[in-house]
Amino acid sequence: MAPDLGPLLDETEPQGLGAMFSEGARLLRRHLKAFITLGIGLSALELVLREAGTVFMHRMREAMGIESFWNVEPLEEIGDGTLLYLAASVGLFMASRVVVEVITLLGALATVEAKAGGTLSPAGLLARAGRLLPRVLGAEFLFWGLTALVAFVPPVLLLFGAAVAGSPVLVVVAVVGGGAWTILVFITLMLRWALFVEVIALEDAGAFSSLRRSAELMGPRGIKLFKGPKLALSVLLLLFWTVTSSVQSTFMIPMAILAWMQGIPVEQWPPPLFELPLWGAVPVTLLQALVNALLYPTAGVFLTLFYLDVRVRYDEDT
Repeated sequence: MAPDLGPLLDETEPQGLGAMFSEGARLLRRHLKAFITLGIGLSALELVLREAGTVFMHRMREAMGIESFWNVEPLEEIGDGTLLYLAASVGLFMASRVVVEVITLLGALATVEAKAGGTLSPAGLLARAGRLLPRVLGAEFLFWGLTALVAFVPPVLLLFGAAVAGSPVLVVVAVVGGGAWTILVFITLMLRWALFVEVIALEDAGAFSSLRRSAELMGPRGIKLFKGPKLALSVLLLLFWTVTSSVQSTFMIPMAILAWMQGIPVEQWPPPLFELPLWGAVPVTLLQALVNALLYPTAGVFLTLFYLDVRVRYDEDT
């Protein structure tokens, strides 16, 4: 059952991104322990899945006889197990992505509860998120399936046709044009469907209807681009990803030092954690899981505040 957003929407005033960041920071600071409790276990699981995906990626490289991803030469044949390693790697990376979406879902539920003045109960929020999980998985599958169909399949077919034609010029055009198409379509669809988790959490929507409702909320409505929600969300996501990427990239420094101490060649960085000495890998992993336990729910907090702002500004049903 969706929470009653009526009183909350009545009290919410349209706000700029600066005010949104300030409010999000206040909510996180006030309920820091609850947010970390919600995120710590799932963040550790996401890290394990991601590292396992990295392991299979390295196994694929070895099966293909590639010494470095930065120095790839044409292959005469595909090594045994390559496709299996590739499938395992992609599957694990996608699973880690789903875990991040679940943490975002928890962040959305916790944000509304906190703004309404309620007490954040990690057990209660986890139970509610568990009931909504099948819809999130369905929407995630639709999101990536439709995105792959529209953004990636046409460029691949174009490149295949150019290769069959045997024209180097057509291959170059296919690569450049296909790459531009993929980037443009991916960004467009990502912004269009960016709020599907919040819609599932706060409107009790199904998988397909959450994508449709997100597209409705993010629609242009005849508003100029520089005043519409897509530009505001683009700025919000850019700022958020800049901060989180900067924080997470700092973990590459101790990992690089440990890899150098182990004598791992630079071209094989970043190595899987299991190849690093235990005395160094364990504290780095624990610290990274703790930091992610705060960063990942933060996405849910800011996207939920943005969702509420869009509802107040543009939604005719509000």
